[in-house]
Order: sequence, then structure tokens, then C-alpha cells
Amino acid sequence: MRRREPDASLSRGIANLGDPHRMDRVRHALRRGDPVLVAALGASVTSDYAGIDGNSQALHPSVCAAALRQCGRGCRWVGWLQDTVDSLRTALPKAHVTAINCGLPGSPLSFAAPCLESHVPASADLVVVDAATIRSSPQSVEAILRRLLSLPRQPAVVLLHFFHWCATNRGCSAPAGVEPWSHAHMAANWLAGARMERDLTDLAAYYGLPALSVRAAHFHAALNATRAGESPGESLGRRARWLTKDGLHPTRRGNRQIAALLTPFLLAPPLPLSPQQPQSLPLPLPLPPPLHHATTRGAPPGAARMAEQCFGWSGPEAVPELERHEGWRLVNEHPAHHAASQRPGLVSSRPGSTVVFRLPAFHWARAAAVERGDGAADACSAPPAARADGLGQRAGSADARGAGGALTVQYVSSSTHGMGMAELRCIMGCTCRPACLDARHRPAAEQSNVGSAGGGTVGRASEVPVQLHAPYCVVSLRLTHLANWTGPSSSSSSGSSSAAPPRSRFKVTGLSLRSWPAETS
Repeated sequence: MRRREPDASLSRGIANLGDPHRMDRVRHALRRGDPVLVAALGASVTSDYAGIDGNSQALHPSVCAAALRQCGRGCRWVGWLQDTVDSLRTALPKAHVTAINCGLPGSPLSFAAPCLESHVPASADLVVVDAATIRSSPQSVEAILRRLLSLPRQPAVVLLHFFHWCATNRGCSAPAGVEPWSHAHMAANWLAGARMERDLTDLAAYYGLPALSVRAAHFHAALNATRAGESPGESLGRRARWLTKDGLHPTRRGNRQIAALLTPFLLAPPLPLSPQQPQSLPLPLPLPPPLHHATTRGAPPGAARMAEQCFGWSGPEAVPELERHEGWRLVNEHPAHHAASQRPGLVSSRPGSTVVFRLPAFHWARAAAVERGDGAADACSAPPAARADGLGQRAGSADARGAGGALTVQYVSSSTHGMGMAELRCIMGCTCRPACLDARHRPAAEQSNVGSAGGGTVGRASEVPVQLHAPYCVVSLRLTHLANWTGPSSSSSSGSSSAAPPRSRFKVTGLSLRSWPAETS
């Protein structure tokens, strides 16, 4: 007897089953009617398409505030997460489940690392994590997974891999005569998706976490439709277009298919409880040692009293104090694929413009003499290999005479949207080597699965070690270089010179300052 398609899709879509201990705690709680809080963390497929219940979101105002700003009390946006909640409540009438959207649009999962506690509630029982939309290094993903698994309620964590149907062929639009849904293109997209998911599924297997793959669940059904179609690619394209509007972001039907993958997994029967202790839930297994040794967040050993403060314009973080901001302005932009979504930040389009931030420091120690970095050299004029422009790359070491710290700047990068370069300097209360933040490209470690759906735009974060000598750290950010741009050749038929390049642009979306006592530096 032929299995129904949803059952077959679920079987195909389970990339890793995971250990039952944490998931069964959630499954038993759902069946008993205990409160269960589900949080979803990911990029735009989560923030803009998981859906938002404003009443549930308002119960946790100190986290995931970007979603609450867009959809407050009494508001409800449909999406795959809300569809999953509705299905759980229908299947288990006693279930007392709420879900909150903690997505970070246009950002790799590593973007959440500096301020994870501002993005995920400590009371979460289940965290659904999308790390396959925009690639992060396995080390950074592992560090975040370990912190999620160590939250107070020791939540279950499920990796949910989304899939870009048109990642390798420049989006689902194509020139005349080119079939974007041909089997050759789709096979290339399958392989690209497999590469994106491989390291993540390995981490899931190591930590005993479930991993679900939209690619594995639905690709073969679309392929079978192609084989029955009248011409190669025709039915495949029709089937895939039911699921996605641009190759990555789901349609309403696509949202329901994502929920149809997640819901049966959550509803799977849990292992029976012990007859001697019917109310005791299985205890989670202890975390194994890190798989990648580079999973620490930069604090030295023994820095148990590390403190962190986050600053930004879209969430519960404090708005950074601006001492001056000539040529910079606050904006709230909206992506083309989801006009209701918000992308706030601080933007400059004028090379030479400077913004100065004054950030409070939790730990600091006065120094008899303070060594400053080279005030003359332009960090952005250094060779690319010498720049400190990537998350985890350091621009100096901590000064043992002061309190150690790390400043993380979050910003938007793009190879196609005229982004430029900005130089970061510490100017008062703290010292650091000047660092260059290059928003003109993305490193190989953060190649995006968004492709043309995101217009080549993705969030980045650069970390700069600082030495803190006062209860505040004043830093400047100066836009220094024009964007990469190639104009028409001067030998064109008109004989005119190349057109003037567009203005450079730099957009800051958030900052964080971590510090630890001087004795551990």
C-alpha cells in the first residue's frame, strides 16, 4: 500500500533523529497540558514567515522585541510556526503551547552570538533553529547550540534546514530561453543545499539533536512530478512554485508544508515514563566536550564574571548614546520580499562622515599609562590580510593593566548594493587597535543561501578586543572608502568617460560590549 505523501515527506525530511531525552520532555509536557514555550531562531524565513502572535510575543517583552514592534497585542501574522502551534493544539486539546518569533532577518546565526540572551527567552522549552539559510562557521554554530542547550530549562533544540530552490542559477527568474527549473539546475541546487546542511547535521548528530530538512522532504516529490510532466522541468517548476515565491521565502502553501514537516515530529509518541515515577521526565544527557575547540566567545579562562550589554535599534537592547553623528541618519528599511518587515539601523552614504558612540562598561580598571593604537595609519588602507574585519578575527590583545573586553559591531554587507568600508577607533575610556569593517563582500565562511532572493545582502559582525580604563568606552566609526563599482568603459561607442560611481553606503544595525574583571585578563 502506497504511503500518503505527508508521511513519506516526513520520513525523508528527518536528517537526524536525535536522542529522545529532551524532545520527550516536551512531548510529555504537551500531552499533560503543562505550559510549553517554543522559540524560533533564524534568518528571514523565520523572522518574516514563521508568523507572529502578538499576545504571546508580548509575554516576553525583554527578548525578540523586533517581532513585537511589528505585531503587538491583538495582532497575528500567519506562518509556519503559528501553523505548527495550531496543529499541536488541534491534535492535543490539552496542550498549553505558545510560540514566539526570535528571527534575525538577513543575518547568519552567528549574528545572535554576542547578545543571545536578548534573542531567546531563558524560559524556552523548545528552540527551533534555522542555521542553513545563511552559512555560519561550524564553530560559531556549535557555540550557540551549547549556550541554547545550557539555558535554565535545558530546552530541546531542533535544527530546521530551509532550502533555496534557485540558489545556483541566480534566482528563479531567468533570461528568455533558459528554464530555471530544469533538472540540471535543480540537481545543482540539491548539491548546494546538501553542502549547506552537512556540517550542521554533523553537529546535530554529535549533540544528539533532531535535524529536519525541507530539501530532503520535498525535493523528491517535485522530482517525481517532473518525471510525470509533459516536458522536463515544467512540472518541477510548477510544484516548487507552489512552495516558494522567490526560491527561498515560502508562499502560504510553503508555510503549511514546513509546518507539516515539523508538526508530526513534535507529535511523535514519547517513550513511556517509569511506572514507579509516573511524573518524572527523562533527564537530558550532559553536554559532551566541544567538537571544535574554537567555540569560546573570546573571554579568557576564569572570566566567570563576564558582563555584556547590547545596543541597537530593533530589539530590547539599549539605544546607543551618540555623541555626534554628522552624515549618519536613522532609517527603517523594508525588504522587497516582505514589505511589512522592518530593518532599522544607522546609515551613512558620505565618505568621511563619522559617528561617535559612548558605551557603558561593566568592568574597567584605571591604568597608569595608556597605550593607544597608531593614530595615523588608516586601518582600511592596510592589505586585506592585515585587516580585522571578520567575526572572531582579533585587532590586538587585551591590556593586562586594564579590564579586558570585546566590542562587536553588527552591520550589513553586500557585494551588489554599493556597500563601503568603515574604520573603527577607540578614542576615550578604552583602547584598541584601529579596525577596518569591510561591508563590500562576504567571507567564504558566511556565504549565503539567500542568493538573489536577498539581493546579495546579509548581516555581518566584527569583533574588536578592547582594554577598558573608564566606566565608558567612546568609539568612532568613519566611512572611509567607496563601494566596489565598475563603470562603462571609456572606449564605448559614445566615446564618453565612465559614469560617476554611486555613493558608498554603510549600515550599522547593532553593537555589543563584553567585559570581564582585570584579574582574569
